[in-house]
Amino acid sequence: MMVIGNSFGGWVAAEMALRDIDRRIASLVLLNATGIRPDGADQIVDIRQLPPSAVASSPSTTRRYAPTRPR
Repeated sequence: MMVIGNSFGGWVAAEMALRDIDRRIASLVLLNATGIRPDGADQIVDIRQLPPSAVASSPSTTRRYAPTRPR
């Protein structure tokens, strides 16, 4: 399953992913997440500064996690 969290929900979503010992969460999207403190600035990626080729090959844009359309 994919979990998406925005603002305080980002913190909750991150906690859910960390505690997911059954590995049910396949991907995690955090938008403006509060309360999360990375160890260093190198752990934060500003997607706006990446070239299009890097964005296209990132894990967040793979077809594996794309939603399926109802028929």
